[in-house]
Amino acid sequence: MASSVSATREQAWPQAVGLEMYGGCISAESPGLGLGSTFTLRLPLASRGAATVGSSLESTLESNLKAAAEALVKARQPGEAADGLQSLGRRVLVVDDNVDAADSLAMMLELMGHEARAVHDGAAALQAAPAWRPDIVLLDIGLPGLNGYEVARRLRADPALAGTLLVALTGWGSEGDKRRSAEAGFDAHLTKPVALDDVEAVLARYPAPALAAGGGTSLGVLAAR
Repeated sequence: MASSVSATREQAWPQAVGLEMYGGCISAESPGLGLGSTFTLRLPLASRGAATVGSSLESTLESNLKAAAEALVKARQPGEAADGLQSLGRRVLVVDDNVDAADSLAMMLELMGHEARAVHDGAAALQAAPAWRPDIVLLDIGLPGLNGYEVARRLRADPALAGTLLVALTGWGSEGDKRRSAEAGFDAHLTKPVALDDVEAVLARYPAPALAAGGGTSLGVLAAR
């Protein structure tokens, strides 16, 4: 049975004292492997003239979340796994030019029992996917250089990746945006900010590698919330 996992202030945020200096605090905890994680950031209401402080705190938030994810991964007991979780794990490639966001999502996917890697541009995705053969690619559309639509088209043109599920991660969530994603070859469309529940829902629809007979599955386009 998975034990309770939590990250202490010292484990996760050596720089947390910087938040506390301004009356803020940050914490992360999980009831156990596969049961989700909660990140909590508390800040005092900003007064006039505090814009610089607010900007500084905002700029450290993503790096603190990344540190929290790292702490939770390290806090796992060796060999710890929820019943059946290992057999349900997927191989997931995360592609996002926001380095902290991509790396944190990959770490959280590892906590959920998946094997995950993160890359940060379209060229790296096109190099990693054929070599690693992921079951699922979580692909940001707004990438510099090659955007997510073009990356999706090229991945879809590779017969070796015919069974790979492509999931768009984007701040654009209109019906037209979802239609354009489908036309580029995406199977699912998640609108940022993406909740872990939404990611889990999409992953759950992909058959586990041990159960998939001959490749992937067609989902159509799924809209997050």
